[in-house]
Amino acid sequence: LKVDPKSHLAYNNRGSAKFDDKDYDGAIKDFNLALKLKPKYAFAYNNRAAAKCKLEDYKGVVTDASMAIKIDPKYGYAYLNRGIAKEMLRDPLGACNDWKKAASLGINTGKTYSSDCD
Repeated sequence: LKVDPKSHLAYNNRGSAKFDDKDYDGAIKDFNLALKLKPKYAFAYNNRAAAKCKLEDYKGVVTDASMAIKIDPKYGYAYLNRGIAKEMLRDPLGACNDWKKAASLGINTGKTYSSDCD
């Protein structure tokens, strides 16, 4: 960031490092900065959704994962994360639909989660 303070990738990567260190609030701040620099960056939306999930902000997860899906409709991990949030928000049908979509996009965890949907 010292070399290029306008690098959305650098903020996203630093946010991911903070996520790995369980600094979810710090991670969200960096994902916000990445999105400020590149508003249509699906990866940062999904990363922010994952951090919000750790903070149990499930409505925020649905919002961010939905934005990632709007930008990239084939982003399987966004469907997976949104499904997890929907399950926590007591929307099992919505969760199953998202997990099945994730599975159809090759996300193995989506296959595992959706196996209980039928």
